[in-house]
Amino acid sequence: MYRVTIGGPKVTPFNDSLWRTWLPDDDYFRSKEGSNRVYFSGRIKYQDGGASREVGPDNVYNSARLIESKNASIPNVIEGYQYLVRLHFCDIASISLGLLFFNVYDGHLAYKDLDPSAVTNYLLASPFYVALVVDAEHSGIVNVTVGPSNKSMVYAVDAILNGVEIMKMSNWMGSFDGTLPAESVLKCLTRKRRVSASFDCSCVFIAELISNHR
Repeated sequence: MYRVTIGGPKVTPFNDSLWRTWLPDDDYFRSKEGSNRVYFSGRIKYQDGGASREVGPDNVYNSARLIESKNASIPNVIEGYQYLVRLHFCDIASISLGLLFFNVYDGHLAYKDLDPSAVTNYLLASPFYVALVVDAEHSGIVNVTVGPSNKSMVYAVDAILNGVEIMKMSNWMGSFDGTLPAESVLKCLTRKRRVSASFDCSCVFIAELISNHR
C-alpha cells in the first residue's frame, strides 16, 4: 500500500481523519521538470458523491503539481500482480471553470479529455478521484501518467494531480504472495491442525491408560 501526496509535505495520521500517512512525492516522479507545485489556502469543497475527507484529507487536496506531461512511478512493487490505483484531483489552480482538460494514461489512454468542472458539477476546489487497475512492469514499477489533452488551452493549466494511492490486488490464484492458491494454504493449515489435534488426543488417551494402569 502506497499513499503519496503530490506537491505537498508529508501528511501524518494527526492530519488524516482515518489516521493514514501520505508520503511526499520526491521519490515517485521520474523527473520533476515540467511540473510546478501549487498550494491553496482556501476551503476544500467536498460534495456528496465526490471525494470525502475519509477518501482524502484537506492536506492532500490543498496542494498539487501542475503538469505538462509526467509519470508518477511507484517502485518496489511485485511483478505478476495487478494494482488498484486511485488518482486524486482537485482543481485549485484554474482561475475560472471550464479551462482545464487533461488525459490520464495507465500504459494506454484511460481517461480522455477529463474535465474536472463537469465532474464536480462546475465547482472549483472540489475534490474527486478516478480508479485504475494497472499491471506492474517487469522492472517492478507501476506507472501512471497525466498530461494535456487536445482540448487544453493556451495559458491554462495543462494537467493537475493532487494524490496517488496504490493497493495490491490478489493474483489469479487468489493469493497476495506467491502462486500457491489460497485454498491450498487453508487446506494445508486445516490438515496440520487436525493432525495436531489428533496427536493431542492420542497423548491424552495414552496418559489416561498409564494412569489407570497404575
